[in-house]
Amino acid sequence: MGLTQEVASFVHRTRFRDVPPEVVGLARGFVLDGLGVILAGSTEKGARIIAAYVRRMGGKAEASVIGSRFAAPAPKAALVNGVAGHAMDYDDTQLSTSKEAVYGLLTHPTIPVLSAALAVGERRSTRAITSPAFIRPRPSAGSAPPWRRERSSASGKSRSCAPSASPPAWLRGSGRISAP
Repeated sequence: MGLTQEVASFVHRTRFRDVPPEVVGLARGFVLDGLGVILAGSTEKGARIIAAYVRRMGGKAEASVIGSRFAAPAPKAALVNGVAGHAMDYDDTQLSTSKEAVYGLLTHPTIPVLSAALAVGERRSTRAITSPAFIRPRPSAGSAPPWRRERSSASGKSRSCAPSASPPAWLRGSGRISAP
C-alpha cells in the first residue's frame, strides 16, 4: 500500500470519537481562525472580483460564498473562499525547519483544506465542522470560546468580543454556513 492509500485509509476509518480532545481543541481553533480570515478577506478587492465573476458564471447553488449572500457550485465556492482566506495573508502558517528544506517551507495549511471541506460538506449537507457541537467548546475544556476572550481595543482597554456564549451570528444562522 502506498503512502496516499495509507493516509486515505486512516482518514476513512477514523471517527470523531477517536480523536483526542486536545486535537479537537486545536482543530476548533484552526477552523474558527480560518473562517475569520475568510470572512475578513472577503472584503478585499481581489476576493470581491473573484466572487463577482463566480456569481456571474451562475450554476447550481451548492455551497456558501462566505461574506456574501449567494451560493455557488461547490468547486467555485471553494475557489472564492480560498482566495478570500489568503487575501489578507493572515491565514496560519507552518514553517518547516528540517535540514532537507534548505530555505524552509512556509505553508498555509488551513485555508485550502477548509475551503474545500466546507464546500463539499455543504454540497453533501454535512456541516460537521461548523456545527454548534464542534464550534462550541465543552465546558470541561477550561477556556472561554474565542469570541468571548478579552481583546485589547484601539484605546488600550480590554473588552469582551461578544456578550454571550453563542458563536458569532455569521456562524450561527446567517444563511447556509452553520448547521441547523
